[in-house]
Amino acid sequence: MANIEDKYDVIGGLDTINESVEDVGNEVRALQGSVQKLHETVKDRSGWLQSIGAVVVVVWLLSLAGDLWHSKWRYAVQYGVDAADVIVQKKLHDCEFLSAPVGDKQCHYDVSVSTIQWSTSSSGAPIQSYDEGKTWESFSPDPAKKVPRTPTVQSVFVVRTKIDE
Repeated sequence: MANIEDKYDVIGGLDTINESVEDVGNEVRALQGSVQKLHETVKDRSGWLQSIGAVVVVVWLLSLAGDLWHSKWRYAVQYGVDAADVIVQKKLHDCEFLSAPVGDKQCHYDVSVSTIQWSTSSSGAPIQSYDEGKTWESFSPDPAKKVPRTPTVQSVFVVRTKIDE
């Protein structure tokens, strides 16, 4: 009979081990579920952070676009002059949101472009215009420079004017 009781003890022990293994399996599945939830949360937040990063990059690129739009190169190409003949006023930063003190400054800068044009009058005298060809006046150019027969832009000036809102 001791043999049979030993078998029941072994079977009871195996049942206890089996229950313990099932408990460990349940704990591992619960842990796996928690890790999966954590992974999804981190994944969602990284997507959110990537979105914020993308917005920052887009805003930065747009700010560069404004600087490129009012660059010497652009006006030199547009008016057909050398870059040395384009004078762009330095960009001021006192109206920018992030300039000290941080916040809205209730101002902005408007950009205006003016040109100096040269031409030759009907009598052959050199003339120039400071108002986009609306009015002309005679002048004495440098003898080394040739004055064109038709209105031609010689210099470009880009000026920034502060506007208080």
